[in-house]
Amino acid sequence: MHMARKRKNIQTKQLLQEAAFSQQEQKSKITQFIERSHLRQSYTSLLLGIVVVIVVIIVGVSVVKGINGFAKKPTTEVSSDSTEKTKEAGTVYTVIEGDSLTSIADKFYGTPEKWVDIAKANNIEDETVAPGMKLTIPKATKPPEPTQTKEANGKISGETYTVGEGESLWDIAVRAYGDGYQWPRIVEANKLENPDYVPPGTVLKIPR
Repeated sequence: MHMARKRKNIQTKQLLQEAAFSQQEQKSKITQFIERSHLRQSYTSLLLGIVVVIVVIIVGVSVVKGINGFAKKPTTEVSSDSTEKTKEAGTVYTVIEGDSLTSIADKFYGTPEKWVDIAKANNIEDETVAPGMKLTIPKATKPPEPTQTKEANGKISGETYTVGEGESLWDIAVRAYGDGYQWPRIVEANKLENPDYVPPGTVLKIPR
């Protein structure tokens, strides 16, 4: 009887140990499953993060290209090389990189000295232009042709000249430079506000 009870106690202990081991093994499996789940979630989050970054970069590049393309479009209005061959005064010109009033005047009038007309038509005082600026190009207005009498007055060789009765800047430029279209040089050197009329007796600087 005593032996049977002892044997039963031993079997009970074995059953309890097996149950405890089984419970511990189940806990271990659950822990491993949870760790694997967290690892999968980490990988998924990482992949999603990479995808989001790539999408943001692509969208950013597209936006930048779109802005640059939009900013460059106005320069094709009148400023391209193809239109340079058929340029006409009395139109609107969009300034491009490297342009100046003198270079624009040379494109439209064949002489850089006509920059004064462009500056006057667009109320430009500091003689500077920036890319993208739209300029009105006035039609060339040629001053009256000098008469034979005034052409025969002789060449102006000095650095100053006193304006005579009935003389225009065109007349003076012809005598000073041999080219009437050089009159804007005299305007610039003397800061003349009204180049169409210079009172007789005015002493002008003749830039060389």
